[in-house]
Amino acid sequence: MERLICCVCEKPIGDQAIQMGGRPYCASCHAKVTADRRGMWWASLVGTGVLVLFVLLVVLIAGAAKPHLEGAALLAAGIILALVPAIIWLTLFYAQGRGPRPTPTPQPPRNGVQIYGRITDAETGRGIAGAYFVVLQPGITEAGFEGEESQIYTIAETNHKGNDELPLPLARDETYSIIVVAEGYQPIAEDDVYVDEDTESPLEVNKSMWS
Repeated sequence: MERLICCVCEKPIGDQAIQMGGRPYCASCHAKVTADRRGMWWASLVGTGVLVLFVLLVVLIAGAAKPHLEGAALLAAGIILALVPAIIWLTLFYAQGRGPRPTPTPQPPRNGVQIYGRITDAETGRGIAGAYFVVLQPGITEAGFEGEESQIYTIAETNHKGNDELPLPLARDETYSIIVVAEGYQPIAEDDVYVDEDTESPLEVNKSMWS
């Protein structure tokens, strides 16, 4: 049987693939792709408005001063006119990623519990990129884990800010073991993590690691 790979993050997703346009997505990437893009539309409108104001300002200055530019002055003016619009767009697009970390859409209580969170350096508080949040199959403890993929229930890798979101929700009324690992840090292991019927979803789970 062919092993499915998410077309965005290129992580193996087994039988849990979400098909869209004939392409497989993991749950996390599918949520991002189909997320509301209202912020992007507002940024585009604001960027267009700022550019229009910039052009009007240049026209007014040119009409009032009627400058006669040559040589280095003409080159400098051309560079400024070329760079300002690019800087405006880069600033707006960068600002889109500086907002608060989105919370997954709440699920009804009868469904599983969606886990998201952040893994940070215990000394600096900064997010750890490339850390793994691993949930083992029910019945598999940290001591009994042999590194086999079949022993893993679900796994998430943190992004460059240390944020993660498990692609599979945890079943209610079930007990799991959790392992958090990152290069250069002491691993974290927890057994007997019980998910009861009243556990809220989505649930934020943050971990701090010591080097």
